[in-house]
Amino acid sequence: MSLADLIVLVVIFIFFAASILFGWYFIQQTKLKERILLSEKGIDINNLIPEEKKRSSWWLRIGIVVISASLGLLLGIAIDSSGTFPLITFFLFGGIGMIIAHYVDKPKNNN
Repeated sequence: MSLADLIVLVVIFIFFAASILFGWYFIQQTKLKERILLSEKGIDINNLIPEEKKRSSWWLRIGIVVISASLGLLLGIAIDSSGTFPLITFFLFGGIGMIIAHYVDKPKNNN
């Protein structure tokens, strides 16, 4: 692996880490503003959040995405360790893991 490849990977990692951090920050700011507005109107916030949402399974989602992305990278390196194929399989399996994590955490309708 050359120095240029390493720099590109570090820049990509920093970009994704920063986008995740900024996304989390803006979600938290929006939740805070919403709670402030509800408390100013005199609405009890604790009654609005269902019990299922209080027990969020973030670690399960993160685990599914990390395992699937790691499997994609491992598969890509096993097939072709010289090109961009490992990076492509990393993102492909990471996306598949995100989709699976979304459906695993989705509440089930009992109709």
